[in-house]
Amino acid sequence: MDVDQLLAEVDGVLDEATGSGSSAIQKFSQPQPEPKTKTTKISTPITVATPERKKTGSEKPAMSPTTALGEIDELLNEIDSVDALHVTGNDKKKFSTSGSESSLSKKTKCNKVYLGPGNSSRTDGRKLCTRMRCTSCDFEVLRFDNSKWNDKVSYLFFRNNTPNVARLSVNLLSTQGNAAYCCQCSWISLEKVSSLDDSSIFSKFRWTCAGRC
Repeated sequence: MDVDQLLAEVDGVLDEATGSGSSAIQKFSQPQPEPKTKTTKISTPITVATPERKKTGSEKPAMSPTTALGEIDELLNEIDSVDALHVTGNDKKKFSTSGSESSLSKKTKCNKVYLGPGNSSRTDGRKLCTRMRCTSCDFEVLRFDNSKWNDKVSYLFFRNNTPNVARLSVNLLSTQGNAAYCCQCSWISLEKVSSLDDSSIFSKFRWTCAGRC
């Protein structure tokens, strides 16, 4: 085979290679179809119109706060005026002095509590306390002047009978110059005036002045 034939075959091979390459380039250069996207339809919300309530004659219009307060004040004034008509003379005296009594009770509370026989009004400056209360049993302290407890009394006696004066009197002895005291949990007989601060006598007592003595 001569040189011309070899060159011709080489040209044919090159032409085939070139043709296949160009066809491949054209294939890839063609625009690709866009992928189909699914479209979803969004349904719009349906609004349902509710019919308006018809105002009836029985329904009252809304009352403003100012109007409501005004009506309340008028009602309270009417109640006060009615109550004032039923207040007696004694009741008026109680109402007029209630404020002064509360302030007076604070002022008349004993600074130092004294217990013992005799009158509550003393000239030696040791005024006897006439209103005491026990902070342990929460009962009022009772006082029996010119009396003392007999030897039969016990805790159960006072626990079961205080504040019944008639039952307590069963175990009281009439003794001049003495004073008997008791609550529901403690009791004592005194021959002389003593201070509640005296620990030698009242160390176990939980008595205190209740005011307005």
